[in-house]
Amino acid sequence: MTFPQSINEYLMKELSSTLQDSSIVIAAVSGGADSMAMLHWLQELRQTIPFMLVACHVHHGIRGSSADRDAALVEQFSLRYKIDFELVYVNVLQQQEVYKESVETTARRLRYEALQQVADRYGTCTIITAHHRSDQVETVLFHFLRGTGISGLRGIPQKRSLGRHHLFRLFLSLSKQDLREYVTVHDVPFAEDETNQDKTYSRNRIRHELLPYLRANYNPQVDEAILRLGEVSAQEDDYLLLVTRTFIEQNVTLEKESVSCSLSSFSGLARALQRRCIKLLLEYLEPSVTWRFSQVEDIRLLASGLGSHRLSCGHGYDVLREYGRFRISRAVSHQESIVSFAPVTLDWSSFFCLAKFRWIVQAQPATAPKKLIASKWEVWFERQQGDQIVLRSFAVGDRIEPLGMQGSKRLSDVFIDAKVPKEMREGYPVLLINDQVLFVPGLVRSRHRLLSGIDRGPVQYVCITPQI
Repeated sequence: MTFPQSINEYLMKELSSTLQDSSIVIAAVSGGADSMAMLHWLQELRQTIPFMLVACHVHHGIRGSSADRDAALVEQFSLRYKIDFELVYVNVLQQQEVYKESVETTARRLRYEALQQVADRYGTCTIITAHHRSDQVETVLFHFLRGTGISGLRGIPQKRSLGRHHLFRLFLSLSKQDLREYVTVHDVPFAEDETNQDKTYSRNRIRHELLPYLRANYNPQVDEAILRLGEVSAQEDDYLLLVTRTFIEQNVTLEKESVSCSLSSFSGLARALQRRCIKLLLEYLEPSVTWRFSQVEDIRLLASGLGSHRLSCGHGYDVLREYGRFRISRAVSHQESIVSFAPVTLDWSSFFCLAKFRWIVQAQPATAPKKLIASKWEVWFERQQGDQIVLRSFAVGDRIEPLGMQGSKRLSDVFIDAKVPKEMREGYPVLLINDQVLFVPGLVRSRHRLLSGIDRGPVQYVCITPQI
């Protein structure tokens, strides 16, 4: 006997669909009744669906001999049923001090990191936890009490990725009572975690104080009401997420350590989508960080044209509003922002990368094509004997005589017209012939040294492009 037939069929169907991508299951087993019921059910299922089963126990190092007892219980059960066993030690209290998190948050983070590390050694895996309906109720209520948006009200997702692996809360639709009955019927050994009764932990207070109070004084079916709220929130959240991602694909420039968007397109979004957009962009830049509502709202106000044009949003990132766009990028110190480089003399053939400043420079002798294709990143010119071809950083006072214009123009004005951010200008490369500016890559070419007719001299080709 396992679970009731309807439940058993549902679980088998769900797991089978996930195992199409992986034949290795990593079971996260604490030693409590819920996870031991899960491990026993999985090992029984191996008789019907072939897969490799690994029991992973994470020892948090905070409960002394009780934690050692739990680890030994899981190991002995695994040996009995010929299940591969992995024991991972983490130091929650040490990490909590470093990251200034709650014990609960630190333990959870280290637990998932450990599960991913174990799975990485086996290949691409399905990682299964024993979360159930009561966990979902407590999570939705916990998020609500902390102050959350609709994304937090959806609670625990049943499936998500963890690195290259699938994280699956297979038992999320089952009740705690279902799992308790399972271990009783099958005589599955388990350990009671005494910290589950410790009301210094907020989740335990919700479980033992708040939910019983709400059931007794407000709504006997409050659990079902909270689960329904989570389900509706998840469906609406998925739709709004799709709309926001479509906007980002069409309107946002994503780079390695920065994102930018035009103020006009952003202002056309509903306020709710503006917040979602900013939150997704912040998560793109730093996926491991939990961004606060206040950080998101400060950026939204700046992008809406309110408040300061620059701010620090935390976690090493700044936000800047200029030239009709807002940009979120990694903050740099004053010293790091000075990116001028030493002048480089270009030979006929040169190829190098200004690695720190992410520019690729290529020079070579060439036969010019009959018809030149206009490019902002390439320049062709006649090179005369004795020419000094130098690449250096922009200097205050530099001027160029632009092709198609009379007279000269300050490069500082060229940068302003092209809306080049101020922090990029000081290290911007400039190509000179005999101290005369010939070319500013991506922006402007001088009207001098254009290719002449049939009697032209040797042709030099130079390409200077930013590395993406």
